[in-house]
Amino acid sequence: MEAPRKLSFNELLDGMSPFLHFPEVEREIQAEKLARMERAAAKTRFSSNEYGTVDDAIRMLSVPKVHEFRDRLKLILATTEGSLEALDRVCMVICPEETTWSQRCKSDMAIRRIVEFLNEPSNVKEIPWFTAERFRLPPDWLGRIRHNLAASIHKSLQSLYGTKMGLALESYIGAIVTEAGYSFEKGFVSIVDDKEVDIVIPELILPRVLIMSTYNLTTSSGQSTRAREQQAMYERVRTYNLARGRRQEPNVQLVNVIDGGGWLARRNDLEEMYLHCDYALSFSQLDFLPDILRFHMRIGTK
Repeated sequence: MEAPRKLSFNELLDGMSPFLHFPEVEREIQAEKLARMERAAAKTRFSSNEYGTVDDAIRMLSVPKVHEFRDRLKLILATTEGSLEALDRVCMVICPEETTWSQRCKSDMAIRRIVEFLNEPSNVKEIPWFTAERFRLPPDWLGRIRHNLAASIHKSLQSLYGTKMGLALESYIGAIVTEAGYSFEKGFVSIVDDKEVDIVIPELILPRVLIMSTYNLTTSSGQSTRAREQQAMYERVRTYNLARGRRQEPNVQLVNVIDGGGWLARRNDLEEMYLHCDYALSFSQLDFLPDILRFHMRIGTK
């Protein structure tokens, strides 16, 4: 049986995709986003209306802790051209008795005056029109807050999404390994300086095939770190194989499964990942994996 060849770099590129789609991950992330939105709505006392009222804003700002008061005020101000710093100067005019945000958050009168100013800035004649108009709330300010909050929550889920996508890819590869008839473990492998390896066939103590998987939707500086770690791992594997060769024992193979727009956008790091492994496969090329396993797991067996 002839050893499977390593795909060329261009072949790897041709098989890669900017996006992978695991429906179960999408469902989990959608559910998490919805749950976070519901918690935020309950915490900030959102009305279900798109068009907020003065009472809606007062209810949102009626909180005992000054940091919550400031955070909610920032949410409201984000729908205008005003800022918290500029509003602080306005408050010197509309509620001069309360000189700090801590005092204002405890004053029902100060909160009402702030909200009424945001709702109709032109009513405060002491503030020049050009300055006052920056703070005017749009009619749908409450809907905009909800949209901005949803966007912020969505962004905050990026790390969790990336983790779940990586685990889903790992699980998919594990299923291929199992279907091919091989057992595997995940854990720290001594021959690569106790680095954690995603899939170790057949076991951590005496590995024959090491599979590392990575999916990056967007670029990050961590990819260069990952490429350097990959190089160090491969050098360790090659050193280990030299010793095994002298004892006429089969080599350990390092397989890289790599995909995603983040890697496509960082071509230099991708090439380093490609160079420092025995086989490099994209998600769409995983059909080659069983043949790679069969060949290298057969070597040294009777």
